Parts: sequence; structure tokens; C-alpha cells
Amino acid sequence: MTTTTAAPTTTTKAYVIDKAGAEPTLQTITLAALGPDEVEIDMRYCGLCLTDCHMQNNDWGISTYPMVAGHEGTGVVSKVGTRVTDLKVGDAVGIGWIRNSCKQCDACLGGKDNLCGAYYQGTYLGENAGSWGRGGCELQGCFAKVMHIDARFAFKLPAGFALDAGAPLLCAGITVWEPIVDYVKPGTQLGVVSLGGLGHMAVKLGAAVGAEVTVLSSSANKAKQSAELGAHHFVQYTCQGELEACAAKLDVIIDTCPANVGLDAILGCLKFGGTYVRVGIPHKEAQTVSIGLIPLIFTGKKIAGSIVSGPANTNAMLRLAASHNIACDVKVVPFTELASTMDALAKGETEGHFRYVMKWD
Repeated sequence: MTTTTAAPTTTTKAYVIDKAGAEPTLQTITLAALGPDEVEIDMRYCGLCLTDCHMQNNDWGISTYPMVAGHEGTGVVSKVGTRVTDLKVGDAVGIGWIRNSCKQCDACLGGKDNLCGAYYQGTYLGENAGSWGRGGCELQGCFAKVMHIDARFAFKLPAGFALDAGAPLLCAGITVWEPIVDYVKPGTQLGVVSLGGLGHMAVKLGAAVGAEVTVLSSSANKAKQSAELGAHHFVQYTCQGELEACAAKLDVIIDTCPANVGLDAILGCLKFGGTYVRVGIPHKEAQTVSIGLIPLIFTGKKIAGSIVSGPANTNAMLRLAASHNIACDVKVVPFTELASTMDALAKGETEGHFRYVMKWD
């Protein structure tokens, strides 16, 4: 008689959101056995993204509970699957919004798994997310002390990379890096709408590739911060005179604002043939916009959307960030304060920094 031994599971501490609107609480969860193509990671830090707050409250109607959120994680590999060759125990790695993809379609083969023809698997998306949540709730995010993830999506961090201030690059950084790769080159007149977690990364990364960066913000007090981050110009778009002075000046606009700022007015800042790119998912009430088609048609302007990236661009962004000493401006907070920190982020309380980063003891 032949007997088989079940592969061992792993238990770990994690901050779990049990239902919509509930505070995350420290619990013990069980991870499925480590797969042959997976790595086990001892998590050290996790950036806190507004997406985590939206998912906590099911603002988009795609959350599945219980949920372990978090998708800007950094840590150290503690185990490797039998088929993993590119990572070893002790490697520092980063985890982002994607945990797996089909790896076979043209997009995946080109390193653009964010455009996977069979839909990527979100790091902590469950069945309510449809095609992006096929893995179900056993797939947990970076609010867990230990994670299992496909090795292709555990990105080896360059030597000297800061695990704390670098963590948000795995979402805020790569979200704006994707359209920079697609549309920006040295000398491009680049506009960045809103100077928050994503926006300040767009300024730093855009300037690093040689773009001339203009920040468009509703707040005049962001002008000094913009210059300190490397922006060349500042426009308060709620000031009609400043907006008119920026008319037809920009080649590309990356819009990171969580609200609807009035697309026709922003499109007026583009040159003929310019490109407007929407990144991130705005608040529910701002997900539908209207534009005048005649100005769009007669100026040849383009409107595009963009979502995170795949391994090729992620690895390139991490190398550039390391070589240019680019990191997020963060406030590090212990995970024991996760609930209150998520509440502060949801209220927009981020003065003096652009991202909260949670730290495991």
C-alpha cells in the first residue's frame, strides 16, 4: 500500500480584515504549501496605498473577505521552491500588485504581465474581483509576516536598496513608471497631476529619465515641495490664469489625482498630438468622465490608461531607482498601529511625507 505525505503548510501572523469596513486585526493564518515555482518571504516592510483602504471598505465592490491586504512589500527570501533558480535564501525582494499571470501570452512573454491576455492574478484579490481574483482568499498580501508567491513576481532588489523607503516603489513607483516607459523620453515636456504618493514618484522618475517636469496641483503650497523633488515648473490648476498660461505646453500628462479635476481643462495643457494617461483607480464618483470630442478629434490628442507593470519594466525601474538614489518620502510606522494609520491615510492625513510604510518588528 502506497501512502503519500501532504506538503507542509505554513502558519504566520497577519493583519486580517474580516468584513467590509472592519479594522485589521492580528491573527494567525495558514498558507498553502510552498509550490515548486514559489518562494517564501520573511516580510519586513509594507507601504500603505490608498487602494488598501478602498479594498478594506469594498469601495469598488471587488473585495473578498477575510482579506490580508498590502501590495508594496519588501522582505528577505527564507525558502525557495524546487524549480526556482533566480532567487536564493537571503535575497532581498519586493512584492507588488501582481502575484501571477499565464506566462504564455504575447504580453507575458514580453514582460508585460500587467496586460496578460488571460488576466493577471492580483496579489490579494479574491473571487469578487472576477478574472483578476481567480486564486481566491487563500492568496494573501503583504500584511502577513510570511508570504508565498511565484518567484517571477518576487523582484530581487539591487544592493543597497532601502527596504523601508523603497517599498512603495513596488506600487506607487511602478504605476507611474509604466507610462514613463511608454510615452516619455529625454526632453519630453511631462505634466504630473496631483503631488501625492504616485505624483511625487512620477516627478522623481520623470526627471531621472530627462523629462522637463511640470506639476499641476490644486494647492499652491505644493510649489516648494515640487521644486525640491526635481520638478521644473508648477501650475496651480485651480487658478484660471496659471492654467491658461500652460495651454498647449505639455507632450504627456500623467494624472494621479484621486478626484475628477475636469478633463477638458487638463487636456487643454497638451500640445497637439499629446497624450493624457490616467493611472491608479480614482474614487468611485470620479471613475466616469465626459470630454468634448471635437477638440479631441481636431487636435489629435490621445487618452490612455495604465496599470502597474510586469517583471521587465519593474526590474528596470528598480535598477534606475538604485542608481539615482530614488526612494519614496515616507513615515515608518509599526504594524501594531496599522488600523489607525489606515484611518489617517483615508482622511488624507499625510503631512510631511507622501507614504506611510508599515514595519514588522
